[in-house]
Amino acid sequence: MPILKKTKFYKDIKIVKRCKKCGVPFRPARYSYHLGLCIVCRREFIKFSRPSWKESVAKMTPERREEFMEKEYLRWQKWVNAHIDRRRYLALKSYHQRKYIPSNRARSHHKKKTAV
Repeated sequence: MPILKKTKFYKDIKIVKRCKKCGVPFRPARYSYHLGLCIVCRREFIKFSRPSWKESVAKMTPERREEFMEKEYLRWQKWVNAHIDRRRYLALKSYHQRKYIPSNRARSHHKKKTAV
C-alpha cells in the first residue's frame, strides 16, 4: 500500500489579460472583479466614475445632492429593468430578513386574527 494516498491536485492557473484602456498585460486574481482594466486604470476608473468619490452625499449642496440622487435612481431603475428576476429575489430575501425587526413591526408582515 502506498504511503501517500491519492488526493486531488488543483493546478494554479495564471491568467494574463490585456488592459482595455492602455493595453498593458496584467494578471488578475482568479474570480476577481477587475473590469478588464489594469490596477492603474481601475483606480482611475473608480475614482472618476462616481461623483461621491471626493465628496460624500452628506457634504454636498442640496442642489448637487438632488441631482446626484436623481442620477443614482435612474441608474438603479435601469438595472432593475435589465435584471427584474434578480431584483425580485433580492426584495423577497430582504423582506424575510427584516420582517422580525421591531422597528418594522408597524408594517403588518403577518395576518392578524380578527376578533369575533
